[in-house]
Amino acid sequence: MGLISASFMDFERQAIEDYWEKIDKYQRYYDGNHDLKMPDASKKVLESTYGLVINYCAPVVDALVAKLKIDGILCDDDKARKWLWDLWRKNKALASSIKVHRNSIISGDSYLIAWPDDNNDIHIYFNPSDAIYPMYDEVSGERFKHAIKMWHDHDKNGVAMMRMNKYYTDRVEKYSSTDDTSKSPAKNWTPIERVENPFNILPVVHFKNKLVDTALGESELVNVIGPQDAINKMGVDLLKVADLHGFPQTTVSGLEGEIVPDTGLESGPGEVWMFNNQVKVSQLVPADLTNLRLAIDGMIENLCEISATPRSALGKLTGGLPSGESLERSHAALNNKALERQISLGDGYERLNQILLTMGKYLGQYNGEIPPETEIRWKSVSPQDRSVLTNEIAMKLEKYVISRKQALREFGYTEDEIVKIFKEAESDKENDIDKAIRSQITPGGIPREVIDGVRTVKSKVEGYISGQVNTGGTKQPPA
Repeated sequence: MGLISASFMDFERQAIEDYWEKIDKYQRYYDGNHDLKMPDASKKVLESTYGLVINYCAPVVDALVAKLKIDGILCDDDKARKWLWDLWRKNKALASSIKVHRNSIISGDSYLIAWPDDNNDIHIYFNPSDAIYPMYDEVSGERFKHAIKMWHDHDKNGVAMMRMNKYYTDRVEKYSSTDDTSKSPAKNWTPIERVENPFNILPVVHFKNKLVDTALGESELVNVIGPQDAINKMGVDLLKVADLHGFPQTTVSGLEGEIVPDTGLESGPGEVWMFNNQVKVSQLVPADLTNLRLAIDGMIENLCEISATPRSALGKLTGGLPSGESLERSHAALNNKALERQISLGDGYERLNQILLTMGKYLGQYNGEIPPETEIRWKSVSPQDRSVLTNEIAMKLEKYVISRKQALREFGYTEDEIVKIFKEAESDKENDIDKAIRSQITPGGIPREVIDGVRTVKSKVEGYISGQVNTGGTKQPPA
C-alpha cells in the first residue's frame, strides 16, 4: 500500500486543526496558564515579579464535576443490568466517568471506546477531546458516521511518528505518518492495517457537555475566560499599586549641610536619625486599595453569575458558615445545570451500554436478550437532610405513589443491595414463623391457637409442595 493523502480530506484536516487549537486554550485556562490581556509592561511585571495565581476556571469546572456522580444502572432486565454493572466495575468505569465529566466540561467533549482484546475481554478506554474528532452526517448533523483518533507514537526504532485510527460501523482503518505534526494534523498517511468490525456498531461514544446547535458540545469556560482575563489584569494592577504606593512613605527635607550615611537613612528598631532643627520629616499617605479590591470582587461576582457557580464553591464564605437552606438556594442554578448535564452525558452512557451488550452477545459472554434501553442512576445533585428525606419517602409510600423498591432507591441503595434486602426480608419472614411455632408461650405472648393455626397452614403448604397432599392423584392447593 502506497502513500495516500486524498483519504484525509482537506476540510476534515482543517476542522481538526481548529478544534485542537480551541480545546488547547480551554485546557490551559483550567490549568491556570492564562493569556495575559494587558500592556506589555504589565506582562513583564507579572511574569518576572508576581506570577499568576488567581485561577477561577478550575473551581468553576470542579464545582460542576462534583455534582455528577453515577450511582448505578437501571434496566427492566435484571440479567442485563447485572452483566453491565459487573463489566463496568471490571473496567473501573466509575473512575473513568470522572475523567469523562471533567474533560467534557473543560473542552466540551470527551470519548469512550469499547473494544475486545486478543482474549475477547471487552475493555472501555477513556479518550480526551484532543485525541478524537467525531465526524457527523453533513446534512442533518445528527448521525455519528465515524470517528478519527490521532496520537503521537514512536516506531520500533524510536522514530517519532503520528498514528491515526478511523472507526466505522464495519471496520477500523489504521494509518501512520512521519510528518512534523507537533502543531497540526499530518498531511500524508500510510495505511498500516484494516480490522473488520464484526459488531456492526460504531464502538466510539461521544459525550457532550452542553448541547448546542452544532455536532460538538460546548465548554463550560466559553463565557468564563473574559471575566478571568479581567480579574488577572486588575489583580496585577492591585499588586503594582500595593508595591509602589501601598505603604506609608517617609520624606525628609532641609538636609543641607547634614551628614547622611552613604547607605542612606536606615529604618528599623533602634535606628535613630539626628538632624538640626531646620530639617523636616513627614510622611506620605499610602494609596487607598479599596476601589481596586471592590472592582476585582465585582468581577468575581460577574464570573459566578455567568457560570451559575455559587461564591461558596470558589472557596469564599462571608458571615460564617451558611445554613443548609441558604446553601441550597445558592446552589440552585448550579444544581439545575447539573441536572441538564445528567441528561446530555447520560445519553452517552446509555449508548455505551448498547455497545457493550451487542459485543457481549456476539462474543458469547452475554446470553440474554438485549433490552431496548437502559438508564443511568445518578446520585442526587443536592443531598437532603436525612429526616426530611425519610418523611417525604414515608408519605409517598403511604399514598402508594412509589413502590418499596423505589423507596429504597431514593434512600440511595443500589440495585444489587435492593435485591439482597428483599431476599433477606423474605428469609426473615420464614424464620419468624418457625420461631413462633417452636417457642414456648409466655404470658402476654402469641395465643397458642394462633400458632396452632399457623402450624396447620404451614404443614399443608409443605405437604402440597412435596406432593404429599393430593386428591385423586392431582395436587390440590392447601385450604
